Amino acid sequence: NGASTGYKIYNNSINMNTDQTIATGMTAAINVTSSITAAGAIDLRNNILVNSQTTTVNRYAIYSSAPATVFSNIDYNDYYSSGTNLGYLGSARATLANWQTATGKDLNSKNVNPSFISPTDLHMSSTNLAADFLGTPLAEVTVDIDNDARSDTTQDMGADEFTIALSINGANKNNI
Repeated sequence: NGASTGYKIYNNSINMNTDQTIATGMTAAINVTSSITAAGAIDLRNNILVNSQTTTVNRYAIYSSAPATVFSNIDYNDYYSSGTNLGYLGSARATLANWQTATGKDLNSKNVNPSFISPTDLHMSSTNLAADFLGTPLAEVTVDIDNDARSDTTQDMGADEFTIALSINGANKNNI
């Protein structure tokens, strides 16, 4: 919290999947408070932000009580919420298109439920197309959570740089 600048939030995987005990509460995979006031204070890219809780009424992938001007960059993120709204910025935003209109950015972001190995193992499933090659190269992020090299040209969203395994069998081989 604060009016400072320089927040670089890159290549994170956040999965809010444990239900809260207060059903009337608000939860979000990321919460930008109103105390962030400086224009361009936050650069938010290549993240997977998931809120799949089922108890809370107000659940969001992203919640910002700060204005859109605090985001210097906000793009190449995967936002997913099991609730009725994807995000909050000035008001609840039900869809990715609503969120993009509110931020004026996020043109390359997605609204796809990613396939993690498990609710607590946020490595990506080898069949997950939701985040593969959909990030943007960032000079500051050269390795992933496992110290695997990030691609120089086609980074993945989230903490895990991964490769999709394709299998080709029978008649499909001939078609290729």
